[in-house]
Amino acid sequence: MEYLQSFDFVIKHKSGKLNQGADALSRRHLLLFQLDTCVLGFEHLKSLYATCLRHPKGDFIVQDGYLFKSIRLCISNSDTRELLIREAHSGSLAGHYAENKTLSMLQEHYYWPRMSKDIQDILKGCATCKVAKSHLLPQGLYTSLLVPMVPWVDVTMDFVLGLPKTQRYKDSIFVVVDRFLKMAYFIACNKTNDITNITELYFKEVTRLYGIP
Repeated sequence: MEYLQSFDFVIKHKSGKLNQGADALSRRHLLLFQLDTCVLGFEHLKSLYATCLRHPKGDFIVQDGYLFKSIRLCISNSDTRELLIREAHSGSLAGHYAENKTLSMLQEHYYWPRMSKDIQDILKGCATCKVAKSHLLPQGLYTSLLVPMVPWVDVTMDFVLGLPKTQRYKDSIFVVVDRFLKMAYFIACNKTNDITNITELYFKEVTRLYGIP
């Protein structure tokens, strides 16, 4: 502040549309820094440009040895494309996004021809999406559960996991709720218990009191 006070100047806001040069330089530099620390062998991209990418005319520019289309980094035809797609689709902060969402996230920072086709091919092979996501539309209306008429005939079961271990080395809770009375039993168990252990716990804590539901 003391140094700046020796000058006469006026600070004025300059909108992003009029300040594209400075914005592009800062964004390119930040993108290169992030990729260099996260992507193994990122420097190898420089050597692939000559054989895998033709340098077309237009808004393409070379910075620090990397080819950019405006502010988007051009990715050569290599395994890095698949790495970036999988990270955007199902990485640590991603939630198995759909094709359009994955494409929009990648297009914000990267460019390569037929990006949409590559994303589509990789997402078709995602086992998690095949199991968890329905591709039949519309799914129709949900079927309501029957209303219970007597206690301890219709029960629900659930688990609370990841708790601190007790003195008896229990780290989870097996929750049994009667849908008629809304009465709940909280039974200590382990996260590694299989169906045999859970069945034994249910007979020991619930069936002996109320019979088989």
